Amino acid sequence: MIIVSKDADMHDLSLVFGNPPKVIWLRLGNCSTSQVESLLRRNFDR
Repeated sequence: MIIVSKDADMHDLSLVFGNPPKVIWLRLGNCSTSQVESLLRRNFDR
């Protein structure tokens, strides 16, 4: 399971409680869900 979040608290919780799940902390400005999806899809293979 992978959780995608723009919330720093979610990242901190993952450090406290360990794995799983994996957390991807997106440090982006104000953007729509579709913009986040597009960014993730463009960079999926990196």
